[in-house]
Amino acid sequence: MKKMSQEKLNRVLQQHELWVESGGRQGERADLSNADLFGVNLSHVNLSRTDLSRANLSGADLSHTDLSRANVYHADLSDALLSHATLTGANMYHADLSNAWAPGANLSDANLTHADLTRADLSDANLSRAQLSGVSLSGASLFHTNLTGAQISADTQLHQCLVFKHLICSPDALPWLILHPKWSELKSTVTVVDDGDNQE
Repeated sequence: MKKMSQEKLNRVLQQHELWVESGGRQGERADLSNADLFGVNLSHVNLSRTDLSRANLSGADLSHTDLSRANVYHADLSDALLSHATLTGANMYHADLSNAWAPGANLSDANLTHADLTRADLSDANLSRAQLSGVSLSGASLFHTNLTGAQISADTQLHQCLVFKHLICSPDALPWLILHPKWSELKSTVTVVDDGDNQE
């Protein structure tokens, strides 16, 4: 993994923006796979459909960034700022989002299978229809988080989250929520909706 210079990164982003705006007729889709982007500021940047697989984005500022349908496979986003970022349909298989700050982020339809969300702040985030099998949520904050239609299994570790107050979820999430030590205290704040009534 090699540190990318700001000059080269700017060129890649300019070509990607042109590629997005032209519908692929001009420019070039950004390939930032295996790039060392530690602590970089990419807030408000359009990175949709970018290849960020195995990239180091630890501590990066990705707030309000468009990462829809991006390939974030096995990427390191620990301690990253993802507030109000758009990650709809992103492939985040095995991504490290531990300690990520992601209030208001849109992760709907994202593949988060085996992702690490330990101690992540997902307050007001949208994880509707996200794939959450094998996800670590130990110590995560799910305040007013939307899990409607999310694919939750026994190894999702939903019961290990720090808090799930005002959570919105489908009925199939309840068997795992009731295992939470604060279920009796917080169950009255949970809103259960059918998948057909999904709130986005």
